[in-house]
Amino acid sequence: MAFVADSKPDRSYDKVAIADGNVFAGPVAGSLGYGKGAQVLQMLEQYLGTDRMIKTMQDWIKADHGKAVDWPDYEKVVYEDAPELNLKPFFDDWIRKPGSADLEITHVKDTGVAITFDLAFRGDSYRMPSK
Repeated sequence: MAFVADSKPDRSYDKVAIADGNVFAGPVAGSLGYGKGAQVLQMLEQYLGTDRMIKTMQDWIKADHGKAVDWPDYEKVVYEDAPELNLKPFFDDWIRKPGSADLEITHVKDTGVAITFDLAFRGDSYRMPSK
């Protein structure tokens, strides 16, 4: 838990999608790759579980890509390792769309058995898989 950060987005995430956030994007490239990219991987790990996440990364490293690799190469491995999860829409939202989720949580109730709440997106919606 020492390395888990809060998910507060940097406003630079609104400038360009991660998929387009290369060195030619300018100063936002760092916050996209090391900030939003890390948060996307953290969210994916929470969904896949640590063991499965590590397996996808090991498979990604082992693959002979024949070129410098990027998000589409990792996605391909995830699709092969977890086809039943249909994660393409997740990657479409978080990697190919600029911005981040802006949520409002209201009417939180703890019944002692379950916690219920209302969730509303302000602006664009983003897929946030949960278990």
